[in-house]
Amino acid sequence: MTKLKKAITLLLQLLKQFFTNQGFKTRVTYTTYYKWLKVRKNVILYESYHGRNISCNPLAIFRCLYNDTKYKGYIHIWAVDDLNNESVKHFRGYKNVRFVKINSRAYFKALVTAKYLVNNTSFPYYFQKKEDQVYINTWHGTPIKAMGKDIKNAAFAEHKNIQRNFLHADFLIHPNQYTLEKMVHSYDIDGIYAGALLDTGYPRVDLMFNADTEKIKEILKIPEGKKVILYAPTWRGEGHKEEDTSKQLMNELEEIRRNISEQYVVLLKSHYFVQKFFQRNGIDHFVVPGWIDTNELLSIVDILITDYSSIMFDFFVTRRPVIFYVPDFEEYYFERGLYLDYNDLPGPKCSSIEEVIASINSIDAIHSEYVDRYDSIVKKYCYNDDGSATKRLVEVVFENKHPQLKKYINNTNKTKLLMYCGGFYSNGITTSALNLLNMIDYNRYDVTIVDFDKKVPETLENIKKVNPNAKLVFRFADWNMTLLEAFQHNIVIRKGLYKNFVKKIAPIKMYHRELKRVIGNCE
Repeated sequence: MTKLKKAITLLLQLLKQFFTNQGFKTRVTYTTYYKWLKVRKNVILYESYHGRNISCNPLAIFRCLYNDTKYKGYIHIWAVDDLNNESVKHFRGYKNVRFVKINSRAYFKALVTAKYLVNNTSFPYYFQKKEDQVYINTWHGTPIKAMGKDIKNAAFAEHKNIQRNFLHADFLIHPNQYTLEKMVHSYDIDGIYAGALLDTGYPRVDLMFNADTEKIKEILKIPEGKKVILYAPTWRGEGHKEEDTSKQLMNELEEIRRNISEQYVVLLKSHYFVQKFFQRNGIDHFVVPGWIDTNELLSIVDILITDYSSIMFDFFVTRRPVIFYVPDFEEYYFERGLYLDYNDLPGPKCSSIEEVIASINSIDAIHSEYVDRYDSIVKKYCYNDDGSATKRLVEVVFENKHPQLKKYINNTNKTKLLMYCGGFYSNGITTSALNLLNMIDYNRYDVTIVDFDKKVPETLENIKKVNPNAKLVFRFADWNMTLLEAFQHNIVIRKGLYKNFVKKIAPIKMYHRELKRVIGNCE
């Protein structure tokens, strides 16, 4: 009776946690669907920028599939942050297109039942791909600023969920070889990523080639005969300083407009914080609505002003003028880190708004200075931008064509080791682990360390001593479990696995599933 009472008490505690702890409820609900719902072969789930809009590479892939009669039987599901999202309104009437709100029950169901998963950033921490699902991660830019583990002064393990998503993906899409190499290195997946790397070009660039320019000008109310300047800065504000950043952008925009020819219309493409600020001040007609895809917008742009945004690479293929406005270049380089030398880019590097204005007012002469540089830039970064990147991607993924485009980085003869080193506290275990990692022959062994994402100063200092040849992946958040598995796991924690009855009820499948949640498709 005592044991029965304890079991009932534990079960009631778990039920209470389910109804009061949103994180626990999310994981239990998702896992229940994961275990019991089957994958549907004709369903595709798309997510772009965590559901903020319907855009970028996922939009290009959606349009290609939706308009191809070979795929007319497919159901297309878009994950959005709000079902009243402005982007949604423009796709409401589409046949076989549905919408789910991120972190809702409908989202969980779509996430575990869609045969194809398309994302340009990352799915949430609880996501893990089923074996018969196909995950296509397209990412969203050619890296200029440091990424992943290369970011200077970044918080420890800040890139953990993106790395985890990459390890779950079956296909990682890249616009060029440069991006492929940077992403593989900076997210520490070289040698262990089990999927295919594709150097097919970005589908989103096709949107620029195929855009309805007249319709876009009409939506944005661009007067006939006017040229368009797009100011597209990287968002560098902080949560508590967003108004200051928005005011600065507003002042810069006004300064540009006052001091250039009336032949130009100046538009701003920026963070939604900025858009809200401009709306409050009644000047949001300068801001491009978030639902208009950036690459379609680029089709009408005559001059681009940007800083550290990869939008420049999508635009380079047009060979139209680009002005780089980087007033905080030294600070940004020190804080974040940059991969590229701006002196090699095809446009003036301006440190003040006055220099930007001067460049606009003499744009023909300035642009002619950089014409020759476009050849080398386009050859290195834009060689896939021919308007057919989406078609190539679809043929590889959905039709199993072009096997030569698939690149694999884990099919080496090295033995793969996964190690847990005890948490890296200052003790003999850590000393032994560090010594072992320095003695391993990395020509024969590929070593990955798994550890938790949260560290104290002591453990952070020790983890910095790890041999640079070893990779690091992270276990963060908590178990994906059903209520029954949560009950079983609590028994294991309380009683230990040495008792026979505990061995019989231990949620072994949950433990295997947790390993896969952490390391994805790695073997």
